[in-house]
Amino acid sequence: MSAPSSHDRMPWVSMGAVLVGTFMVALDQTIVTIALPRIGVDLHAVDGVDWVMTAYLLSLGVVQPTMGWLADQFGRKRVFLASLAIFTFGSFLAGTAGSLAMLVFARVVQGVGGGAIFPVGMAMIYEQVPPNRRGTAMGIWSLGIAVAPALGPTLGGLVITELNWRWLFFLNVPVGLVALLVAWRVLRLAGFQERRRFDLAGFGLGTVGLAALLYAVSEANAVGWGSPQTVVLALAGLVLLAAFVVHELRSAEPLIDLRMFAIPTYSVAMALVAGMIAITMARLVFLPLELVAVRGMSELDVGFILTPAALTGAVAAPLAGMLTDRIGARLPAILGLVCMGAAALLFANLTLETPALWIAGAVALQGFGNGLALTPNQVAGMNALPQRLLARGTAIRSTTRQVAGSFAIAGLTAFVLARVGSLEAPADAAESAAQQAAYNGVFLVCAVLAAGCLLLAVRGIPRSESMREDAAARAVEHERLVTRA
Repeated sequence: MSAPSSHDRMPWVSMGAVLVGTFMVALDQTIVTIALPRIGVDLHAVDGVDWVMTAYLLSLGVVQPTMGWLADQFGRKRVFLASLAIFTFGSFLAGTAGSLAMLVFARVVQGVGGGAIFPVGMAMIYEQVPPNRRGTAMGIWSLGIAVAPALGPTLGGLVITELNWRWLFFLNVPVGLVALLVAWRVLRLAGFQERRRFDLAGFGLGTVGLAALLYAVSEANAVGWGSPQTVVLALAGLVLLAAFVVHELRSAEPLIDLRMFAIPTYSVAMALVAGMIAITMARLVFLPLELVAVRGMSELDVGFILTPAALTGAVAAPLAGMLTDRIGARLPAILGLVCMGAAALLFANLTLETPALWIAGAVALQGFGNGLALTPNQVAGMNALPQRLLARGTAIRSTTRQVAGSFAIAGLTAFVLARVGSLEAPADAAESAAQQAAYNGVFLVCAVLAAGCLLLAVRGIPRSESMREDAAARAVEHERLVTRA
């Protein structure tokens, strides 16, 4: 058997550079959470320190709808390199920040840079890898999304224990510079490109509408869901987004082609993205809160309890990719969602006496399920799109992920606060039991959501036969694209 040619190896070499960028951006979504109290004390700004997280998530979500246009206009490689450079510079600014305002600004810079890395990186890998290997490729790429957020609290606990919170950002700088150099050397100027007019009206309506709605939801728990600020911003956001939809459907050159949602498999894939990220964010945000507040665990102990999700996700994501290439997307997606739902039920039945090892086992189960369901869902959704819509489709997917995560955190926080009134550590046994019950309710909601996603996957993800036919039909288009590049 002959050795693989450089042409065969190139997509896998390129994937390494893309994977590093993806991992860094995904890690920064959760690694800072556990350090927020220390950041507030160090910068003498306990009030408003949550904006260190909110600013990053908001900027990530707001910029992503434009990434499809930028990638088609200037090429995937150029946009990816620029985004990685901006993210790395933002990390340096965050590490040197002398005030909360400066740190929040730096997090916005990070988010603007990181906003392109998910969708553009996914589009590059998908276009450069042959159709019959896309499951394996996306499984490897999904390591960044599946493993990094789960690893964030553990790494965050280690860094702030051994060093200080500034190193949460400084560590990105050398890694980002090396990734930039490697990406510049190995990534190719390949993929679909198209010169089209920038939809300024659509950009304004979508960006302002999405920012208003995300801000309203993010701040609702602090100022009140019925407060004038929340109501006005939410209504303004909804009206602007409705106008955005009408404008995009009427435009000859829309910023985002919303007609993609007329493709059933793609629509199902986006719904599953929203459901899965809500379940995952509940584990990443509310389980640490529960363990610290109700059980009095240290940040480092909590990090170690959450680590198994990263390990099992690292095993499941590539496995899911290989299974998708061999038997199709439906079965691994269904099995993964079953694991996620079962883990949510286990979390929903925790008691104050539940052993930490038992909790770590449930964490491992949900991490495995997320890794197993993530890749086939991505492959099924992207396979349903024509080549010309790929970059815009990945941009919508990333936007859906950010918006769903923000809504899930805000909504579930409101659910907990409605039952216990505060996320502070309980003062007595009665308050401990009440908080435990409230957090159990969060995960019961997640179990119901997992059941809904499971039904949707059974009905909406194509069988293996139709996916093979689709991959065969796209093989010719892929070869033409690679040859032209």
